[in-house]
Amino acid sequence: MASSTRLTLARTAHNDVGIRQVFVSVDGKDVAVLVHGQTATVDLEPGPHKMRIHNTLVWKTVTFDASPGEDIRYDIINRAGFGTMALVATLGVGPIYLTVVRNEPMRQCIAPLPHCPIAEWPRRIRTCPSSQTRSSRF
Repeated sequence: MASSTRLTLARTAHNDVGIRQVFVSVDGKDVAVLVHGQTATVDLEPGPHKMRIHNTLVWKTVTFDASPGEDIRYDIINRAGFGTMALVATLGVGPIYLTVVRNEPMRQCIAPLPHCPIAEWPRRIRTCPSSQTRSSRF
């Protein structure tokens, strides 16, 4: 796959409760089973894709378009919701919710600030408002 797209799935968020496996399939093909702390990388053909993610309780479907050579990263989080800890304390079990976040890398502009002399540019690199890290929650 010379012009393939790389899909990285990470379950490394600090607010992940750390229990239950997460099962991931892309276009109907099982690609990963993640436990807390794991990351998986899959090569895909460019084009539209449908990803199904579940923790046996909650299911999410995410569709995305992959460009040739693109690196796509999703963070998958099993999290406790309202009432989860109360149910765990009384019944020993509780619902674990699933959050899927697409992350895109942050880029920096090497453009001068309006009043910044050329000699100060390396010290005054700023982050472009239009290219901040964007998270899309599903």
